[in-house]
Amino acid sequence: MNTVTAVPKVVTNVLNQMILDNKEFTAYDVSSAARRLTTDSILLSDVKDIVRDKFVTGQMENYSRNYKFEGSDYVSVYCPEESSNTISENTTVEDTITPVSENTDNIDSGVVVKLTKDGRVNIPKELIKQITTVDGSYDIYISGTHRCSTTNKNGCIRFGLRSFGITGDKVSLVVDTNSIKIDKIS
Repeated sequence: MNTVTAVPKVVTNVLNQMILDNKEFTAYDVSSAARRLTTDSILLSDVKDIVRDKFVTGQMENYSRNYKFEGSDYVSVYCPEESSNTISENTTVEDTITPVSENTDNIDSGVVVKLTKDGRVNIPKELIKQITTVDGSYDIYISGTHRCSTTNKNGCIRFGLRSFGITGDKVSLVVDTNSIKIDKIS
């Protein structure tokens, strides 16, 4: 196999394994692991392109992208959503879909949405269509914490909220021009 096809294949294999293992990673982590598997030259810029493309095309469905500041640059950190790969065989379709509450309360021009029994929220397609993407992903603010995410196969965005300190059974979703804000209801 020549270098032109070997490098992307090695990088993709490493990336796919990290996703299967539900690991948090950066493009640098992927390139470091891939470099250990081949003597071919692997450029970080190429790895960044491969990882970003897989993320923005929805192939990393249960992952979100955050940014951290390192040195003088922002680094993309790809994070698995909490319990994203743990749907039990007893889980029903109703458990995985977050319906808008029947008495659609408005809080600060937002919509009140019920959480799943596992503390997750599915942001409906109708709300997602109201905001614009930034580099192929959507800006979501959960209790003031910024997260970037793409839609899943169903066109929704799904988040586990317990790690953000949200433990109730409902949240408020407020649509802004470029983002959606998720806050617990007091």
